[in-house]
Amino acid sequence: MKKWIFTFFICVGLLLLTLQNPAFQSEANINDDTLPPIESCTSILVGKLASVDGSTITSHSCDSNTDRTWINIVPHKKHKPGSMAAVYHLPKRTKGPDD
Repeated sequence: MKKWIFTFFICVGLLLLTLQNPAFQSEANINDDTLPPIESCTSILVGKLASVDGSTITSHSCDSNTDRTWINIVPHKKHKPGSMAAVYHLPKRTKGPDD
């Protein structure tokens, strides 16, 4: 009987210690104004086997104020082996789709 009571109190104590750990507290319970605002992005990807007509679909929402929000549609073409595309520094700092 004493062994059961001892085990019970050890389990309750461990549970209380675990619940006091900040890692287990929900974000809604944290009322700290010093925390930075949370910025998140959402991506939705649909492959050709997941759509009814075989279409592929992508969607992305940006919560940042520096992300590009336009899309360039470029016709397909054949490239020579070893050819490379130009990569621009800080492309997210552009003002419009044509700059």
